[in-house]
Amino acid sequence: MNWENNTFTNPLGVFKSEYLNSSNFINSGAQISYRLFPFITLKFNGGLTYQNFEEFSLKPHTMYNPSSGLTSASSTSFKNSSSTFSYILEPQLVANQSWGNHSLEMLLGTTLQQSETNQGSIQGYGFESNALIQNLGAAKTKVISDQVRNQYYYNAAFARINYQFMKRYIVNLTGRRDGSSRFGPDNRFGNFGAVGAAWLVSEESWMKNIPWLNFAKIRGSVGTSGNDRIGDYQYLNTYTISSNIYNNITALNPSRLLQSQFQLGENTQKRSSTGIIISEKQN
Repeated sequence: MNWENNTFTNPLGVFKSEYLNSSNFINSGAQISYRLFPFITLKFNGGLTYQNFEEFSLKPHTMYNPSSGLTSASSTSFKNSSSTFSYILEPQLVANQSWGNHSLEMLLGTTLQQSETNQGSIQGYGFESNALIQNLGAAKTKVISDQVRNQYYYNAAFARINYQFMKRYIVNLTGRRDGSSRFGPDNRFGNFGAVGAAWLVSEESWMKNIPWLNFAKIRGSVGTSGNDRIGDYQYLNTYTISSNIYNNITALNPSRLLQSQFQLGENTQKRSSTGIIISEKQN
């Protein structure tokens, strides 16, 4: 490769380097339903996701101007990898029963969810020969970055009761208990519930004579809801690496204090709503 007596930087030197990457992605789901009895159905929803990514970078000393005096000891090799695996399972039991003017639907279920993410990188330099730079174990000096491992667990149990009378008066009750690893170990579970009612006014006989009316409903509900969208490990003592070195030891700075009482209930919202829905007949 021509460097013209060190008068310019040859742009073709970059072709001496190598960069490789590979990725894999799997996403699958399943839904199964089985009728145990005429009025009881067992349902199962599940899914899993797997993603893996790896990249490899090689920079031999030959990509630089020979006049710099570099040897294979200056060649570098870099590897970065990350992977994520998650799954969710939701078994449910549904019961439906009707008698006379009454209709009742009950649902009982649970949710099991888990995800794990691993990420890390390593860089090596100081090779005896460029023939060895693909083997990080042959590097005299290795720099390992933060090895990150995040785990997340979520469990929930829930129930719902829906009652209808004459297909126009509706009452709906829901309740659930949620648990998340993102909250303090002393308070990882929270309880939530809601009650709602609706009146299908358009089903009343005295509303049938309105020629333009297609559908009319009055509804109202009140309840509590919450979520765990706060990030992982927010309740733990955490530290950041300081740029200061004391007695040849890298220092750590505290960035967050322990909050073992941090709980799901602190992320709860009370909600209520009312509304009227009316639709006209289409010509």
